[in-house]
Amino acid sequence: MQTDYSNMATMGTAPGPQESNQSLCLGDAEIPLFDLAEIMSKTGKERAKDVQALGDGLRDVGFVAIKAEEITGLIAKVTAQMEKYFDQSLEKKMEDDHHNHYQTGFWPPGMETAAGATQPDNKETYFIPPNYTRWPAFTSPEEQKAFQTVMEAYQKKLTTYATQSMQLVAEYLNEPGESVSTSVESAHNLIRLAHYFPSEENDNAPRAGAHYDLNCLTLLPPATGPGLQLMTKSGEWKAVNVQPGYLILNTGEQLEKKTGGVIKATLHRVVKDEGSSASRRLASIFFSSFSSDFSLKPFESCVLRMTENMTKQQVQEYRAQYPDVTVMENLMSRLIEMSSIPNPDEAMVKDLLAKGLLRQAPQTIRDQFPNLFNT
Repeated sequence: MQTDYSNMATMGTAPGPQESNQSLCLGDAEIPLFDLAEIMSKTGKERAKDVQALGDGLRDVGFVAIKAEEITGLIAKVTAQMEKYFDQSLEKKMEDDHHNHYQTGFWPPGMETAAGATQPDNKETYFIPPNYTRWPAFTSPEEQKAFQTVMEAYQKKLTTYATQSMQLVAEYLNEPGESVSTSVESAHNLIRLAHYFPSEENDNAPRAGAHYDLNCLTLLPPATGPGLQLMTKSGEWKAVNVQPGYLILNTGEQLEKKTGGVIKATLHRVVKDEGSSASRRLASIFFSSFSSDFSLKPFESCVLRMTENMTKQQVQEYRAQYPDVTVMENLMSRLIEMSSIPNPDEAMVKDLLAKGLLRQAPQTIRDQFPNLFNT
């Protein structure tokens, strides 16, 4: 069943309180708009209708917008703290480089490359996992405490949004919601503070190369500048600029794997904007994940849905695309593919290959382990 998104709101005009499920034109892209609190308060057929529309939006568009007016002030505080942090010298920020590959602390320029790309992103980042203890080395304890307080509040609020979203996705799929939403609530959900550098006139480095998010659902508040684009189902790049009071909710690889492709991850990128390429761009992204030991083997109901009209051979080929791997195994594979783990252990590489992962391993890894990739 296709959802009708033809009831359009104009660019920059927020729909009224009773106008949920409209499409909001954010930049060039037209994405469905929802009020999670309103949906969660409903029951029966009204709730089912909204859940269907939300799930269809994630399936058909890959990006939706959700109301988040209550945290507009908090997001402003997050942005202010980002400015203070990234304004420090690289030498100072390198004190927060934890020299590991599990997405914590400061990652200097050159650490992230989109899978399949050869040029690293033109950005630096700071990762904050839940229950974090190694806060950045500001010049004073007061500055550090202020940063910590804001980020912990941000982590808590967006975890709530993510948990509610996954509960509604589970309802859309007719799957038990408790285990799915609880897994998200207790998972290694990450805040990624991203600082995209000002671009020189002849600078061809991507701000963020075209990629699929590795996690389940991504929550993205307004950035300080344009540049975010999504790939539409028709193969066109469309700009997305979320306005204050809203969050973008988009799909990642974990959700695609768990649904067997019913809801696919959405390809997106960040490009230089013609009018503001000389300016830096700050974005605070929340990556919502299933817990690390959560199996990404697809829901059987999704498998049956996707293979209903397939031959036996086609079903076998389909199932092979979605191996029974854990969230952590999938993450390690993707970090290797992104060159974020440049020197993985041979046993790890061998194990991931045996489980059907590392399909986009960079040439440096293939050259490092020719006996594994040439068999």
